[in-house]
Amino acid sequence: MISRVAILGTGLIGSSFALALKQRATDLRIVGCDRPEVLTRARAAGIIDDAESNPVEAIAGCQLILLAAPVQANLELLRTIAPHLPPDALVTDAGSTKAGITALATELFGGDALRRFLPGHPIAGKEVSGVEHADGNLFVDASWVLTPEQGLHALIAPEFSRGLHAEFMRLLETIRARIVVTTPAEHDRVLAYTSHLPQLVATALAATLLDAMQNQPGLRELSGRALREMTRLAASDPRMWSDIASQNRANLASALREMEQALARLRLSLGTEEFTHEFERARRFDPDATLALKESTDPPKFW
Repeated sequence: MISRVAILGTGLIGSSFALALKQRATDLRIVGCDRPEVLTRARAAGIIDDAESNPVEAIAGCQLILLAAPVQANLELLRTIAPHLPPDALVTDAGSTKAGITALATELFGGDALRRFLPGHPIAGKEVSGVEHADGNLFVDASWVLTPEQGLHALIAPEFSRGLHAEFMRLLETIRARIVVTTPAEHDRVLAYTSHLPQLVATALAATLLDAMQNQPGLRELSGRALREMTRLAASDPRMWSDIASQNRANLASALREMEQALARLRLSLGTEEFTHEFERARRFDPDATLALKESTDPPKFW
């Protein structure tokens, strides 16, 4: 039974998860692991019960361990704690890329990988980071994607019908997240378009404006809400996104090429009927529609 949770990385996601558990699963004791100054703020805000800057010490006696650092740091954390895991502890993560860390878990745990590690990713966040922005409602009605290596086929394993996997999923339901199951590869392919590409588009737009509008008087008066909304994501942490881009490079490169082609079509169609056609195509896009996924992969399943 899960009674003690270690959260390695008490930034926005980790501290929000801790706060959500505090608000809705009050019988849990939560250990935070981060830099001492971050832990001081987390403890003062009542987000964690115990603070430990050493990850090996932080996981002692814990049944659930969440890796909530940037994706590259999560890989190093998993390597560090793997030899020291309590016998029945379950490790999960909140990283935005899944193939790399899932492969590492297989390397570290071998045939025991499914029992010891359940990769995950909450589709939630803000353009700001840090424990001071913790939000206990961040995951309400948000998808929390679980990506065991075999996707939906892994659900027949006994781990998912009893034990810590089932308890962890009940905790996700308690914080009102929506559980989705798919494969690591399909997660990374889809997220390249739905999450990573929008970030890079916002970054490119902000950089373009920065270069084009230097020393431009009256910029505030000549820009509106649309510009602010489109460039909001450009304020995101560049170190975090550098890690994500490195881990999901092939998928993201493919998405960027398609985006470049779409921009080229707009540029070449200026003043023609094709320009209107591109707008009409774009208007048919519905972000709430069900994605048509490749037949060769498991479709995401809502729990």
